[in-house]
Amino acid sequence: MYAVLPCHKRLQATTELIPRLIQTAGTKIQVIAISGQESADVVRAAASAGARGIISTEPRMTYWRALDLATRDLPDSAIVANVANDVLPVWRWWSHAELHLVNAKYEVIGFNGDGHPEFHACHFMTRMGYIRSLGGWPVWYEHNFGDTEICQRAFTQGVFYKAPWAVLYHNHPIMGKPMDEAHHDIPSMDRDRALFERRRKNGWSG
Repeated sequence: MYAVLPCHKRLQATTELIPRLIQTAGTKIQVIAISGQESADVVRAAASAGARGIISTEPRMTYWRALDLATRDLPDSAIVANVANDVLPVWRWWSHAELHLVNAKYEVIGFNGDGHPEFHACHFMTRMGYIRSLGGWPVWYEHNFGDTEICQRAFTQGVFYKAPWAVLYHNHPIMGKPMDEAHHDIPSMDRDRALFERRRKNGWSG
């Protein structure tokens, strides 16, 4: 079971987050911290705090590209959660979500605490086999709307559930702009939104 953290800046927050993720999970998990060269120092600090660290030779990696690289060798049965390095997990955040994935019909279990409605979650748990059935992690997005596409496709299929007690709070003001402006610039957001609308219209292709 793997919690994958694509890292971009936030060195202190990431270092503090790793042991908290592990200690509050409610079961044994492996945390994978990954980045390109721009945040290599963050990944090294995460590794010292208990994560497995992966540093790509790429100058900078997008969120979804990082998830793709970190999980490409995992089997279809592997349970994976995408977790940003700016969250605060509550007690048994992982085990509450895993309960619904293992014992129910769902393929994507959303974590609560992000302020989104019940049919969407920024962070979620799933199996690699399901992600591959969708064509893999949505590396076609720069940063935004990848989670929206996965959740909407799963919701339409009737296999999405947002677990009320599996909570990952965002540890920053609205949308993270004060801490990470680069990931939420307006041109990038607009491009991703336009791509999302086009893919949805075309049956999630193109």
